[in-house]
Amino acid sequence: MTAPSGDPLGTHRVLSPKGAMPQPAEMLDADPTNEFATEIIVDVTTLNIDAASFRQMEEASDGDAEGVGRLVMETVARRGKQHNPVTGSGGMLLGVVKRVGELVKNRGFQPGDRVATLASLSLTPLALRRVIAIRPASAQIDVEGTAIVFASAPLAKMPADLSERLALAILDVAGAAPQVARLAAP
Repeated sequence: MTAPSGDPLGTHRVLSPKGAMPQPAEMLDADPTNEFATEIIVDVTTLNIDAASFRQMEEASDGDAEGVGRLVMETVARRGKQHNPVTGSGGMLLGVVKRVGELVKNRGFQPGDRVATLASLSLTPLALRRVIAIRPASAQIDVEGTAIVFASAPLAKMPADLSERLALAILDVAGAAPQVARLAAP
């Protein structure tokens, strides 16, 4: 059976409110068994949480790293994405391609490729099974989970000559300028 195409921007994954785009949506469908031909399914190994979001969750957890992990699990369970309701931010992820939809095979990704999303976790459908480790110094959380990458979302193969965690941190600087602008606003 052929999977339905789905919207390249991911609007077919929005559960609430109907008609919204994934980023401002309150809740996304993160069930990878609902297959769409415009999606790449990724087995997630590491979340690189936006620094402001990680700091906010640390403060809300009184500095307890395990508390940050619990907040991430709660947010993802409630919203189907890591979209901090206080800061409005997400982060990015590292994982392994599990499945490539028929309409996105031309993007050059194959099952088994190590990848990092360059689209925010605030618009990426995400389902987490468990937190494995939390590294506050880098705002990274090792997890077991699954993410859904839309046809329009940027995705990068991990460079072979850098450690994965370093490459993830380097790729994440794309969000630094907007964060500085928010923090430095008068």
